Amino acid sequence: MEFFVSTTSLDPKIRSQYWRDLGKSLHVVSPIHGESLDGSVHIRKQGPIEVWSTSFNEQEFHRDRRTIAQTRTDDYIIILTLSGTSTADFNDTNLIANPGDIYIVDLNQPYRSHVSPGRRATWVMSRSLLQKLLGPRNLHGVVLKAGHPMVTLLTDFLKGMQISAMQLSEEEAAMALDAGARLLAGSLIGQIAIPDAVQTIAAQGLRQRIIEFIDHQICNPDLGPDLIIRYFHLSRAYLYRLFDGTDGVARLIREKRLDLGYRMLTAKPTGPFDRQTLVKEVAYSCGFANSETFFRLFKARFCVTPRTAALESASIIIEDREIASRVFRIPRQQAAGPSV
Repeated sequence: MEFFVSTTSLDPKIRSQYWRDLGKSLHVVSPIHGESLDGSVHIRKQGPIEVWSTSFNEQEFHRDRRTIAQTRTDDYIIILTLSGTSTADFNDTNLIANPGDIYIVDLNQPYRSHVSPGRRATWVMSRSLLQKLLGPRNLHGVVLKAGHPMVTLLTDFLKGMQISAMQLSEEEAAMALDAGARLLAGSLIGQIAIPDAVQTIAAQGLRQRIIEFIDHQICNPDLGPDLIIRYFHLSRAYLYRLFDGTDGVARLIREKRLDLGYRMLTAKPTGPFDRQTLVKEVAYSCGFANSETFFRLFKARFCVTPRTAALESASIIIEDREIASRVFRIPRQQAAGPSV
């Protein structure tokens, strides 16, 4: 699949809104100093490889918890700064990327960035692929500075993919993806420490199995550390090491339940509904013991109450869902309604 769109061919009066709508499934786009928004994106997808070439004027991007809950993606995007600069707050990690630098965005975490006019080469990578090589590190906002030998190799790879991706067979694309992931992993070695409990391939596989179990049992009110310990025959200490501390696995369950609740509340209702009743039903459906706890945690995570969210349309609905499904990887079967 190959797709290109640019605002230059549009009436200047609608360019800003078109560009804003096009990016809603990724982030909120805002102009700087009241200027209009302009940009272009060229998507190339061949087999498992997906690369973007983008250009834009000065803009601000903001991805918050509500957008994350709606999109449910589990990808990183690896961004090579070809020209221009980026300054950002990546979930309390400050980032400055200059031309030649490569930085990593975890689409499961919030960010706010200010970009100057320029061009970027972007590579989409699944979390599971990188975790097989590095374990569950926090890579959000990591910057690989230009000039390091491994970064130079990775830069050449990203530029090459922009040119050659569509010429590869599916088998070649899979091998190229693996090679690129190893280049990225090599560039990251020494950047962030690996937790002791997840150094082995077996431990990484177990962690992934536990996450899949959580996803499958997320509506079960009994889901918690104790159920996981019994099901997988683990010690409590080892489970906590796998998930970064005593609150790690409990926090993961809580956040997944809240994200599910947000998607349920913002889905368009089929008819009239009572907000209070709906909130209670969603709370119990997501495994919460009572609606009061759901209300409190929901407001803390999304900065709106569940009742307010129930009145809102899904924040990332795009009128042209066919374009959205092709550009931002929204599954085709979801194209008729809210992205959930």
